[in-house]
Amino acid sequence: IVWVYMIDGFSRMQMAVSHFANNYNILLKFLGYLIAVGPVTFLIRLLTKRWADDIIETNNSLKDAGKWIGILERVTVITLVLIGQFSAIGFLITAKSILRLIDKPETKIELGTANNFSSRKHTEYVLIGTFLSFGSAIMIGLIINWLMKK
Repeated sequence: IVWVYMIDGFSRMQMAVSHFANNYNILLKFLGYLIAVGPVTFLIRLLTKRWADDIIETNNSLKDAGKWIGILERVTVITLVLIGQFSAIGFLITAKSILRLIDKPETKIELGTANNFSSRKHTEYVLIGTFLSFGSAIMIGLIINWLMKK
């Protein structure tokens, strides 16, 4: 705060904020990213909740890692749509699919116990979440592009 005061940064910040607040395209992009980070995250969790109970949680994962991966991928996909790099989205989907293929959760099979883990169910669950995430981000990006052309 002292540094900003010394360089007369408050007036510069006020000019920057007023410039961005009056720019329709910047506000539209900001709103799109905000929707992708907040409401879409909640919506995907709500839509996949009924299958989450079928997936046995393994403790070898970071807490909320899936949520953060989803947020980061939506931000990346929206950015790629806004700059018109649709082929890079295909590359991102492919890279994520390969990582998921080699990263199947491990389960311990003990003698005399039933193994309730289903690799197929886990893969289907991840694919549903991935398609919802990528689909919503592509739609948000396309809507933003369409509204900016008006």
